[in-house]
Amino acid sequence: MAPKPVLLVAGGRLKEDLSIGGGELAALGVAKVYAIGECGEAMARAWCAAVPAEDCGDLATACEAAARDVAALRPASVLLAPGTASFDQFRSFEERGDRFAALARRLA
Repeated sequence: MAPKPVLLVAGGRLKEDLSIGGGELAALGVAKVYAIGECGEAMARAWCAAVPAEDCGDLATACEAAARDVAALRPASVLLAPGTASFDQFRSFEERGDRFAALARRLA
């Protein structure tokens, strides 16, 4: 289990309607959402009443914002949520995951 609070990078292309609510995210220890991709604005709007949520647009911007915020919350975890398709900004989920890992290493 990742240390809480959790800073969650989420978004991409929705496969279906948002299936989790902001209250559920808060109960799981999510302190803030950094939304990306085609559904970023919709995610931020849907979850902002329960947890702070920011539409960051792309993965690099989201990771930079999370890296700034994590310093104030240590210990904390920055997680990439795989619940949406990556094809809006990446060729595959592997590319998105590799890019997230590279950004995390650079910003750590």
